[in-house]
Amino acid sequence: MSDVMSGLFDQLGLDIIRGEAKFKDENTLEVGGEEYTAKKFVIGTGQNYMPLDIPGKEYLHDSRDFLSIDEIPDHVTFIGGGIISMEFASICLSLGKKVDIVTDGDIILKQYPQKYVIKIVEKLKQQGANFVFNAIVEAVEKTETGYSVKGSDGLSIDKDYVLAAVGRRANVDGMNLEALGIEYSGKGIVVDDHMRTSVRHIYASGDVVDKKIPKLTPTAEFESNYIAMDILNPLNFAINYPPIPNLVFTLPRIAQVGVTIDEAEKNPDEYRIEEVAYGQTLAWLNNAEKDAHMTYIFDHKNNLVGAAAMSDEAGIYMDILTFIINEKMGIKELSKYIFAFPTTTYGLISSLMPLFLKKD
Repeated sequence: MSDVMSGLFDQLGLDIIRGEAKFKDENTLEVGGEEYTAKKFVIGTGQNYMPLDIPGKEYLHDSRDFLSIDEIPDHVTFIGGGIISMEFASICLSLGKKVDIVTDGDIILKQYPQKYVIKIVEKLKQQGANFVFNAIVEAVEKTETGYSVKGSDGLSIDKDYVLAAVGRRANVDGMNLEALGIEYSGKGIVVDDHMRTSVRHIYASGDVVDKKIPKLTPTAEFESNYIAMDILNPLNFAINYPPIPNLVFTLPRIAQVGVTIDEAEKNPDEYRIEEVAYGQTLAWLNNAEKDAHMTYIFDHKNNLVGAAAMSDEAGIYMDILTFIINEKMGIKELSKYIFAFPTTTYGLISSLMPLFLKKD
């Protein structure tokens, strides 16, 4: 825990007990040989890096290691085709480093719009990234000059640093949850629609929960706020998630919120898809980011229900669009406001407003 958070907890009068926790029974927690009893518990232990069990695994690094290094290595190999690999690869390439991305599948960032992902992959390739698809890493060997990644189909890559980003698993080891009958798996702890585990006075929140929605800091905060209210004043309604913006920090960024492009394409009778070449039509408002692109998704009532973007400003766009989607705002509501000019917000609203008037 950071000094800032520790100081904040001290100001709030909260006690911090440091150590590994283990349930003795449904109302007793043991930490460092001391026992603590309570009427309610909230498990918010997050996830752990999922290690590769291969020869040479001691040479592998995770995202925490990478964020702690003093200097970026000249040649980095990333194992995995997810968010961490793509974000860190973008950083390395922008600094002129060599990058390999090795994945056991044929799709990168599968949870994001592939039409944008393909463009990001091509851009990274132009910057010198080497993508290796459908490859299984079988070993990492130490060499005189660094390390060598070995794998299927003759895979052999020499580099200075190897980062494994093949997923995460719930951080529940040693907590004795099985003795309490709390249901969990590597995906996380099973909870009901009030964030309660199978032991009703023990809650779980954040990345440690087995859930379909994105495991993000804002969703963990949303769940924790709900739990706090339920503990202090039991709520008679289930947790209800609003549209959740989801962002990957590649260069440029990719973001989405609400109904996805994939879902809309599979259900053309329910949704209308509108595309805006934002970087071309509004380059003067978009820092000349020519490749910037927006996709809007409307339902049959002409409500905006989803959006996706590829842009350095994608995060800002999604925050604004999340509010519009959640409040079911249309041209009538948006016309009541005057936005600052010339700003990216002004450009976004200007590109969106005419689309409310279109019909299927």
